[in-house]
Amino acid sequence: MVIENNKINNNMDKLNQNILDHIFRYRISTAGIIQKLFFKDLTIQDVKKHLKELKHTGYIGNAQLTPYEYYYFLTEKTAQSLYSKTGKQFAGYLSDHYLGKTYAMLMFCCNGENKRQKFTFDEIQSSFFYADRIGTNKYYSEIIDGKEMIGEIKIDRGFNYRRVDQRLGSIINKKLKYDNWQLIIHEGHFMISIITPWEKKAEKLREGIISARKQKKFAMNLPIQINVCLIKPLQNLI
Repeated sequence: MVIENNKINNNMDKLNQNILDHIFRYRISTAGIIQKLFFKDLTIQDVKKHLKELKHTGYIGNAQLTPYEYYYFLTEKTAQSLYSKTGKQFAGYLSDHYLGKTYAMLMFCCNGENKRQKFTFDEIQSSFFYADRIGTNKYYSEIIDGKEMIGEIKIDRGFNYRRVDQRLGSIINKKLKYDNWQLIIHEGHFMISIITPWEKKAEKLREGIISARKQKKFAMNLPIQINVCLIKPLQNLI
């Protein structure tokens, strides 16, 4: 693979650059998501053939997502050459623990009706809401009623719906220690999305959030939008 000056060589067109940019942003992708975003007029088999070509030329690799589906990732050479990034957080296959969280963000942002976009690490570090202890990359952007929102996802790994107010309160109170987050929260630009693969659990979580709102428990009186999102395929990964 020949890549110069952080730009794809002449053998790679803009469409393929966009596909690689997408995989870089979300860390992984699937044939189904890539079809939805870039190849609406092609069959899934044609999309897989296209991805096979990208793999053959060394730009991407793939690994098993489920018994019936693969996920695609950047090779280390691509991440370093095109994006000046090295390390497991940018290239190669993922461990089961990180695969579930990464897949959840991909599906949440790219497979729903709402238009969302995950922040990259560079975008976070150059943004107003950056904090020294921001932790893992779990943030996304979304426009709601003309207002730009900063969202954070929480994955349901044994999330106790009876204590949802405490869990959410902990997230909010940690952010309120920073002046920049205080401004974002009080001006109504922050939202939290809980992702669960279980329909009954989603119902219980929504009920718990409504109850906590009514009682104004654990900072629930603040203008923060809190959603529960159902992503059933995640059952196989968490």
